[in-house]
Amino acid sequence: MFTRSISIVVVLLIVCLNAAFAQTPAAITSPSQGATISGTSQVFDWSPGSEVTAYWLDVGSTQYGQQYTTGDMFTSLTKTVNGLPLNGSTVYATLYSLIDDQWQSNSYYYYMLNGPSDAATMTSVSPCNSPCTTLESGTVTFTWTAGTGATQYTQYWLDVGSTLGGQQYTTGNLGTLQSKTVNGLPLNGSMVYVTLYTLVGGVGGQWFSNVYTYTMLNPTGTLAAMLTPGPGTTLTGQVVTFTWSADPNATAYWLDIGSTPNGQQYLTGNLETATSVVVDPLPTDGSEVYVTLYSEVGGQWFSNAYTYTAATGFTLVQHVNNPSCVSSTTCLIVLDKSIAAGDLLIFESSMSGASIMTKTDNGIGTFVQCVSCVGFDASSLYSETSGGWILSASAQSTAITVTFSVAAGGAVEMWEYSYTNTTGGTLGFDGANQNESYSSSSPTAAAFTPTSGRYDISVQACHANAACNSVSAPFTGDNTDNENAWAYLENVLNWTSPTWTLAGSTTSQLTQMEFGYGVDPCANTMFMDFGGTSGSAISLAQLASGTHGWQGGAWSINGTPADLTFQTSASQPLQNPTGRLCDGGNYTDSSTTGLQYSTADNETYLQINATGGILTGTSVSAGAWYYSTLPATDLSRTDDLVIFGAGDFVNMHEFGDGTERNAEIECGGGTSATSVILARSTWYWVDILYNETGHTMKIYNNANPPVLQGSMTCPSVGTVPPGYITIGNANSDAITSGYIFDYDGLKISLDGKDPLLP
Repeated sequence: MFTRSISIVVVLLIVCLNAAFAQTPAAITSPSQGATISGTSQVFDWSPGSEVTAYWLDVGSTQYGQQYTTGDMFTSLTKTVNGLPLNGSTVYATLYSLIDDQWQSNSYYYYMLNGPSDAATMTSVSPCNSPCTTLESGTVTFTWTAGTGATQYTQYWLDVGSTLGGQQYTTGNLGTLQSKTVNGLPLNGSMVYVTLYTLVGGVGGQWFSNVYTYTMLNPTGTLAAMLTPGPGTTLTGQVVTFTWSADPNATAYWLDIGSTPNGQQYLTGNLETATSVVVDPLPTDGSEVYVTLYSEVGGQWFSNAYTYTAATGFTLVQHVNNPSCVSSTTCLIVLDKSIAAGDLLIFESSMSGASIMTKTDNGIGTFVQCVSCVGFDASSLYSETSGGWILSASAQSTAITVTFSVAAGGAVEMWEYSYTNTTGGTLGFDGANQNESYSSSSPTAAAFTPTSGRYDISVQACHANAACNSVSAPFTGDNTDNENAWAYLENVLNWTSPTWTLAGSTTSQLTQMEFGYGVDPCANTMFMDFGGTSGSAISLAQLASGTHGWQGGAWSINGTPADLTFQTSASQPLQNPTGRLCDGGNYTDSSTTGLQYSTADNETYLQINATGGILTGTSVSAGAWYYSTLPATDLSRTDDLVIFGAGDFVNMHEFGDGTERNAEIECGGGTSATSVILARSTWYWVDILYNETGHTMKIYNNANPPVLQGSMTCPSVGTVPPGYITIGNANSDAITSGYIFDYDGLKISLDGKDPLLP
């Protein structure tokens, strides 16, 4: 019994000792069995096992194969294997353990990542046609997928070139970016090769590529082309509509038109998707006109160029000067060639005294007097300038007789222009002006802005107390080196006013007339803004600078000049712009001063054109803001705004009756039976009309628009034309001192416009 128990104990002890000293081969712990290897390099780790004195590792493409590595690892528990193929194949690893001088093994298998199938692929190319074969811009954005199995270590590389695998347009490692914009691609129809590389397996991984081929857009075959006017033709006028074909690839069009190749003198600008544009104005002088039509295709501009010949507008046929017209009411213009029917005849004269042109004979057409050309300076030049024109109704070969208002001597210039209707508009009078210069040897004509910058005819007259020797370009002088000279210019865009050179520093008078197509009618109106230095006495120079529109009249100061000043408190601007006046301007009353008359003295006023007459027509109107502080109980009598003729006049006559101040119309033929009560220290607009058949006065309040307060009439005396205008107090009766009259915004209509409002 005891012996058997001992035997059992011994057996159990032996079993336990064998278990304690078991011989266990090493086992791979990483990567795990069946794992996917994502790189060409892989670290294999294993456990030490038991009773193992050395290790050996084989890695291959077959079971027990050694294609990738083989070798004694000695006592190392890790091995890095390089050169593994990223091709989706199976990799076999066999780990041997040396135990009691015998090798024992464990086998494993793994799957390699499939590099080519996992590489990134292109998903978007823009801009490109659909399906994408043609790149439609010189700037293209390429976008791609991340690739199958992408990790934070996945990288991309993009080559774009003109050859397979080329890098002419771009190359570079883009890191983890999945898009790239490439610039500078040629729009020439060439092939473009794009190679997209993907680093599969991260660090130590392998680059795999996908290749794409595209064709660049070639836009030259579809570029927009000019349709009308036909390339190389002569343009029909100064207003031309250009039309062109649509380019299916274009996103915008740009048109340059100039006087030189690629020039932009007449037009330049992006027209977006429009396929036509109206150009106004173009020259009408027969010059070359260069047109460059651009199409924006793929972010680049491509062009077609064209050359045209400008239309011919005005052509000077003849000009005649007669510097020795005798002292008579007529002057004969002898023609050096026949006048053609339909031609434009322009006349300018400078006659002694106050003589102006009134008509012509021979039945070649109706003479239209240029009212705004009339200018007179009694004290220095003793002569009158005037102008007019005719559209000839028939051919004429005999001399033309010009008739003047009074007998005088002087000179007349006539221009004859043939013309082509280059705009579709009507030929007409564009405007005129006149200015005087004192003590200057180089006077400059008054500024004039042609309608919309069009190509007009401009004719100039120079009359001076010394010879007018020359005129600045581009004007052409005629009859120069005489006290009466002329200049002319046609078919030039936006010219500047010319400067004349005189034989000496003296008084001169420069008059100009303009003619063109489709012109805006100008108003024969003068506007005075009474702009000056507040508190300063009125000066002729300041009056001249503040006179706009017709400038042919001569200002004078009568009575006590110190009683007439510019004052800020006298400012009452016009409510609306003047409209286009015949000097080409449209004026807004921006002056901050007005005219103030102090009642310290009676019969003190400003006068416009005292001697020469303001026009040759039968009527003229004048309007101005008026304000007075004379007390309602004052009995003083004043004549505040007057238009005089020879033996006739129309006047705003103000009087008091002891309780209120009143305004009535007073004329050479009597006064009205009614009057308007004038509130004190209140602005009114006064409008008076002088007419050979009767006179009118209207008084408005200062509302905007003004409201009529009263209208009065009185008869005329005979048929006397108007002569001059006064503003201030033209009454010689005594006046209570210590008070003021304010005036502003004087307007004078040479056509007798009624009503003439602010």
